[in-house]
Amino acid sequence: MSRTAGIVLAAGESRRMGRPKALLPWHGSTFVETVVAGLVEAELDPILVVIGAHAVETRGAVTLSCAEWIDNPDWTTGQAGSLRRGVARLPPDVTAAVVALVDQPQIDSALVQLLVSVRRESGAPVVRPTWNGRGGHPILIGAEVFGRILGAGPDETTFQVLAPFRGDYIDIPVEDDSILIDFDTPEDLSGSAARFDKQS
Repeated sequence: MSRTAGIVLAAGESRRMGRPKALLPWHGSTFVETVVAGLVEAELDPILVVIGAHAVETRGAVTLSCAEWIDNPDWTTGQAGSLRRGVARLPPDVTAAVVALVDQPQIDSALVQLLVSVRRESGAPVVRPTWNGRGGHPILIGAEVFGRILGAGPDETTFQVLAPFRGDYIDIPVEDDSILIDFDTPEDLSGSAARFDKQS
């Protein structure tokens, strides 16, 4: 039976934030635990969390019973390298993966389920949410894209890696811009977190 996996990209340095994004607080939990919980609720399996710059600190602070840590010692190569590490660890029966960012804890599991449903109905190689025509995260990538990811050069960005499939994307318009919002600075955290507190 085919499965849809979840890959959480959490390997970055968080330089502007000044501390590991994965461990930032969110509604009584942490960013990484919240993102993983959303993927669990969406029934993704397996769930892989790619860590790098703060791997030791993150592992020591958080226990994930429903996800597996994946180390990316080459985290300085960017998101494409982390994505490659995650895809390389997927079991052979996984036919698609939802790629989520650790600094988007506000993403709802219903959106993840929608991406999976559209993929199953359409067979599109990439399914992504959009707001006002702008693509956001999380995105879903089909198994037909995995080979391109694994064969990508070390200097290729995720945008470049997915470029051959761009004409076959399915874009899913959503009603708000939360898919575009991530947290890069302490100011982002205080401002946007207050907004999502009011919405919850």
